[in-house]
Amino acid sequence: MDAVEAKLAALRGTSAVSGSRYLGECHRTHDGAWHAYANACGTRIVLEYAGEVEVKDANEDFDVVAEAYARVMSGPFAEEGGRIESAAFARAVASLGG
Repeated sequence: MDAVEAKLAALRGTSAVSGSRYLGECHRTHDGAWHAYANACGTRIVLEYAGEVEVKDANEDFDVVAEAYARVMSGPFAEEGGRIESAAFARAVASLGG
């Protein structure tokens, strides 16, 4: 998360923050790459892309996860910061793998 916060800090005060919530690649290891997304409410979403996979549709992946997250958090039983126990959210995330 430090890499995500550093990327956000670098973008603060520029038009890039308001133009796109996708932060791009924030960290890479030999096992994969982490790409991040941040919204105006302070939610950060990090997706790991395993191996040497070329990431082409990260924006679309984050749109899927962010929309599913918004639906879950809009529910009457949502707990901010709590574990997400939603079959619909799990299906949305699982759809990214294929």
